Amino acid sequence: MRTTLFNGRLNVRSPGLPVQRRLLEDEVQYQESLTTTFGLSLSSMDIAAALDMLDRKGTRGVGNPIFS
Repeated sequence: MRTTLFNGRLNVRSPGLPVQRRLLEDEVQYQESLTTTFGLSLSSMDIAAALDMLDRKGTRGVGNPIFS
């Protein structure tokens, strides 16, 4: 299984199954995904800063052509 998070798009690939895709919408979904999927614990301030950066760059939700 391979899980990627890029610009707020969470993709889970398992052999022989269709790709599960999910667009993370808010800080709560990010916190939940980072903790349960990747075992990471970030403060709400860090997550808010990351989301702010994605929004300022205009890349939130934009896919990566390699992992589309």
